[in-house]
Amino acid sequence: MYRQQLPLALRTLQEEIPKVLKSEGFESQLRAQEETDRKAIQGLMGDLEAAGQAANFAVQLTPNGITIFPMTEGRPMTPEEYQALEAEPKAAIDEVRSQLMQQTQETMAKIRELEKASTERVQEMERNAGDQLVEQVFFDLQTLSQAIPEMQEYLPELAAYVLDNISLFKDSEGPRSLLGGMPGVGPMPPGPSAGGAALGVNPFLPFDLNVLVDNSGVEKMPIIIIEPNPNWGNLFGRIERRAIMGTYVSDHAMLKPGAAHLANGGYLVLNARDVLMAP
Repeated sequence: MYRQQLPLALRTLQEEIPKVLKSEGFESQLRAQEETDRKAIQGLMGDLEAAGQAANFAVQLTPNGITIFPMTEGRPMTPEEYQALEAEPKAAIDEVRSQLMQQTQETMAKIRELEKASTERVQEMERNAGDQLVEQVFFDLQTLSQAIPEMQEYLPELAAYVLDNISLFKDSEGPRSLLGGMPGVGPMPPGPSAGGAALGVNPFLPFDLNVLVDNSGVEKMPIIIIEPNPNWGNLFGRIERRAIMGTYVSDHAMLKPGAAHLANGGYLVLNARDVLMAP
């Protein structure tokens, strides 16, 4: 039963979570929060630019980061003009530039912290927005699993996994960035599931129920299993692996049963000579 119910629940989440995160109410909350965080970042940049102007320096954003250069007569000083200065005014400019660079580094560190905090807030908002839907989907599954203690224990963990990785269910990739590609600021770290995805592991594997033994179609009991080739793998199962990016990976869906599993609750028939001859 759960082999069919879990994929259905996954499909429901994949269809409904994007709708929740694209609703007008949620988008309005998100825009308001993003505007607040954006103003905080702009305020930090404004303070840096004001400090530069007070010292007769210009602060300019470039593809490689922030550039600070001295001004003269309301325009940027050329390298030739700077080199032509006497030692004393040149040293004064270098001293101010050094102070502004220190302030720039501190400002960029604050901006990165703001961006990190903003991303975490957006993720928490998305989690809260999807919480009610996830709760309803898993409430239905919990109702069906009352006779299976293991499923009762597993389903809350799976629901938490969904909320912790709700970005997997979004149409767009990753959280929004408030900096809009601001130079010198790198992307935010990937979410909890990104490492597995980078290795080619399906992040929705927790919804894949691997039924090792299914005796629902058996009409006569007890079960009798005859194993003609009783080597270790045939008796006790095996863990299959696949090669990805130069390494071997496995998961619970690649566990294969052996005759001992298939005969659980019944009889396993082995030829003694075959057992002694099997490696």
